[in-house]
Amino acid sequence: MRLRHKTGRLATAALVLAISSGIASPASAATWTGTSLTPVDPSRTAVTTWNGVVGGAVSATAVRCIKLTISAEGAGVTTGFAFNSGSTSALTGALLNGGTFASTTVTATSATFTSAGAVGLVAGGFAVSNVQNPSTADEYFLKVETFTNVNCIAGLTDDTTLGFVVTSNVLVSTHVDPTLVFTVTGLNASCNGQVVAGVNLVDNTASSTAVSLGNINAAVAGAGSQNLSVTTNAAGGASVYVRSLFATTNLRNAAWSFADSGAVPPAPGVEGFGYTAANANPALGSNVFKTLTNVNARVAYSAAGNVAATCIGFQASASAGTPAGDYTATVIYTAVPVF
Repeated sequence: MRLRHKTGRLATAALVLAISSGIASPASAATWTGTSLTPVDPSRTAVTTWNGVVGGAVSATAVRCIKLTISAEGAGVTTGFAFNSGSTSALTGALLNGGTFASTTVTATSATFTSAGAVGLVAGGFAVSNVQNPSTADEYFLKVETFTNVNCIAGLTDDTTLGFVVTSNVLVSTHVDPTLVFTVTGLNASCNGQVVAGVNLVDNTASSTAVSLGNINAAVAGAGSQNLSVTTNAAGGASVYVRSLFATTNLRNAAWSFADSGAVPPAPGVEGFGYTAANANPALGSNVFKTLTNVNARVAYSAAGNVAATCIGFQASASAGTPAGDYTATVIYTAVPVF
């Protein structure tokens, strides 16, 4: 909101008020100069206090009544703008020169304040409490009049009219770009309690793109692990899923497919392949395994924010009848943030 001369327009976006000088009144009354009006809370429909200033000449004639009147442009509908909001308005400030003006008649569009004795006003500030700001974009006016008569009709001494415009709200917005960094690193150690007699970890290697389970036979099983982490600004956290290409027996070559171990850790002498994860959801117990399938399974999870580094471990074991050769399984990770 911005104050303006009644004869011109000046609007901004948000109930911000500036100075507007008085508009000429009838010849029988003087016009205050250097006036301004500012709400403590300028937001629409707020019930607040309006602070005014009279910086110029004030009539030397003592007064008994001060009247404030609200009006609007056009049909004069003062949507939302009112004095009688919540409780009776009060008039205070240096302008009153120590006098006491009590509210006598308060309506939605006018308020009169009278004094038991005549008071000589002086240039200075004044405040009107319990004023409700307008709710609709329009042009509004506040007229201030002083009278020598307590009836607030006879004996007009000073007046001024302040105009202001309430504009449509301005929406200030921004957008924070989403961030997602998914990191896979080799662990070269056991994961989630992988402990099986005869498991060989010495020769095994792991990187961000490959996990070697080493050379295995009926007496020696192999294991290898990776760490998974997610850095994101997703408020709902993130999940990491794992899957492979086939519904079952994903560790294979052209001639043979390893049996799946299920929940049991692959152990020397029993053919099997599976994985375990420290932060699976639903959780896997320590050294509890799961079959790698072509359906996404959640192996890392955070309900809010980042997924701290957590491991996934793979393990394979051969039986005496497992054919010699090289075997591979394709592992696919998917990181899913919840923005």
